[in-house]
Amino acid sequence: MINYSHNNYLTFGYGGGVFNDKALGDNVAYHFTRCTRQPGSFQEECRRTALTVYEEAKVVGREVYVLISGGLDSLAMVKGFVEAGVPFKTATYSFKNGLNEHELEHVRSLVAEHDLDNSYLELDALKWLKSSEANEWFHKTNCCELGTLPLMKLMQHVWFDLGGYPVFGGGDMDVIKENEQWYYSRFESFLSRFWFSERFGLGTFVSFFQHTPEMVLSILNEPEIQRAGLGNDKLANTVLNELKIVKYKVMHRIWPGQRRRPKFGGTELIHNQIISTEEAWVRERAVRFDETWKVPFAEFVESIKPQSKL
Repeated sequence: MINYSHNNYLTFGYGGGVFNDKALGDNVAYHFTRCTRQPGSFQEECRRTALTVYEEAKVVGREVYVLISGGLDSLAMVKGFVEAGVPFKTATYSFKNGLNEHELEHVRSLVAEHDLDNSYLELDALKWLKSSEANEWFHKTNCCELGTLPLMKLMQHVWFDLGGYPVFGGGDMDVIKENEQWYYSRFESFLSRFWFSERFGLGTFVSFFQHTPEMVLSILNEPEIQRAGLGNDKLANTVLNELKIVKYKVMHRIWPGQRRRPKFGGTELIHNQIISTEEAWVRERAVRFDETWKVPFAEFVESIKPQSKL
């Protein structure tokens, strides 16, 4: 079994198990081990996480490949490796007929700005997402979002074809509001990426923003997130139901001057063509994999802080 996080400080499971399959009626649960030290700023932890990942890749004799989409999460990962001063490459998927050109425009800007060595995986997305291989991956990885599969294809390409160590920007901060209270949350649908790595022979799973507990806590400790998560930001309490836009505000403060772009998942231009396939494949299942796990924001922050010394 490959690790889900650095030294498996973060695990998940069902019915009291760890890394086990879900049965009908089970709920997903996550367990976080506390930080071993007081985390630095989000920017500092991006550098430290990049160093950790680089050392892990070096142990198995592979080059780091950061999977980028041109957004702020991609920027934060790239900045982490650049500022850490360690070598890395990048990779992106490119859909036939320009069907993710809306993303590639931003990818090319990021590549040019940082002089990145970027590989493009050419993919006929509309054809492949209806293939038997895509169907197999969808079901064997407990996937519930067809748009996730091209990322898996890119992960496979980096590991097997390029001999690289794939790193992607998942596991980032999800803080949501329900009944006027803010919660730290995890979306079960994200786990399909891990099951793909485990069940299809990839020797690693690196989700950058959840890789260490210090990385997780660092963004929650940023003042903008603290104010909003603790209910002290009146504007956020009034108009927002989740805090991703506040996270992006933090990133713009740390790395100013970046061009703003909409939040993309990569499959926007083909969504209408694949949604019927996704819905049909989901209907075949007795068990669903779209649960949201959540803990009150302040409670979660306290639970992951370093143990206080008496």
